[in-house]
Amino acid sequence: MNQIEFLKWIAKGYNPYTGEKFPDNDILRNPDVVARLYELAIELSEDKGKRAMKKETLEIDPAVLPLIQVIEPETTISSISANIKEVTQIKRKVLNDRIREYLVECGYLMQYSENKYFAMAEGKQVGIYNKDKPAKDGSAYTNVYYNVEAQKFIISKLPEIFNKY
Repeated sequence: MNQIEFLKWIAKGYNPYTGEKFPDNDILRNPDVVARLYELAIELSEDKGKRAMKKETLEIDPAVLPLIQVIEPETTISSISANIKEVTQIKRKVLNDRIREYLVECGYLMQYSENKYFAMAEGKQVGIYNKDKPAKDGSAYTNVYYNVEAQKFIISKLPEIFNKY
């Protein structure tokens, strides 16, 4: 998670490590502190915003949304992106990155390291959830999965995700 995302989570009233909401009497819920955190996040994001404008401009026509199929009862973002790519011809990496960026910005996911994400309470409400999986070495890892409702939600948000750039 970068500094801007970290500050935004705190400003929204959530512990960026656990996703738990801060108590109402916590100093981090004080309106003045929240406002200052948001101001700092805005200042930090100015440079990032300028770099984002350099991203390739892509748009998704809402008319193609019915052509995108829901894959299976539970799947990963990579599989969803592969399915969307079939209709839009947008590269999977671009789809993965922009969808995840949107889900983090909206509070559905939390990014806790470069390529590691965790479903938040808001994400669980739309069908995004965490699932522990066994690794080959016997340890466990957590993966984020998307049920049918989450897939439909992402597909419905594609114009918003891509047409804002």
